[in-house]
Amino acid sequence: MAEKFSFKTLAQNVLTLEINTIVKTNMLGCKLPNSRREALWEIAYDYNSTMRDFGYSPVPELSEWSCAGIMAFLELRERAKRAGQLVELELERLKNQPVEQIQPLKENLTILNRIKIQSEQLVSMFISLAHKAEENIDLDKIKEMARTDSDFREKTNIWNNDIERQRMQDDTLADLDLSPSQISFIRKIWEIGTERIVLQTVIQVEGDITTRISEYLIQHPNPTILKLHNESILTSVQFWSNLVKTVGEFAGGLVSKILK
Repeated sequence: MAEKFSFKTLAQNVLTLEINTIVKTNMLGCKLPNSRREALWEIAYDYNSTMRDFGYSPVPELSEWSCAGIMAFLELRERAKRAGQLVELELERLKNQPVEQIQPLKENLTILNRIKIQSEQLVSMFISLAHKAEENIDLDKIKEMARTDSDFREKTNIWNNDIERQRMQDDTLADLDLSPSQISFIRKIWEIGTERIVLQTVIQVEGDITTRISEYLIQHPNPTILKLHNESILTSVQFWSNLVKTVGEFAGGLVSKILK
């Protein structure tokens, strides 16, 4: 069952504006897949490929799940955690080396931490979906089922996505029943992925502004990037202001009708 409309949730979602600037060597120009299952598969594929590119391949006991459900993201979380620990050890060993030598490792660690945290969030999302499907199970029970039940993938596919990609494309299989907030969450993860964010500005509706700048940009100032980021802020704030105004007018109209 789809999540009911919540004005409170809508209002909360427009209280914060976040602008990220990412530098890429190439862009595919693809849009988020209509299938929520395939969007999750692309996220899992990106996480796996990124860790392989960093040189951290799956360890033997963590190479079974190549799908995009709760078990897959549990595995990706553990791999990112282990890889992050290795990077931290390497950074400690190189702590007296020039910044140029350790900066790539710091950036890798940031991305590994992002993979770990977002994988944890996706695991929590799947547990929430299981509860919504009236499956009274916790994470330990799910792990036990995955280990002992050969039909685990099919038995749980109403709320889970630990199935092969070909199965995700099967028209007879319903898509995951996600709430608007869960869809928005997946969209953000999919859009940013494992890209290196060089500039981020977060604006709160009460006026607080936080800007984060990567160490790389501090060391290699780029006027073009700064200009583009500032232009993005101006455009986003204008759109955001109109959106907040619309929400406010909607709320005012709703209250007026209730009080009549």
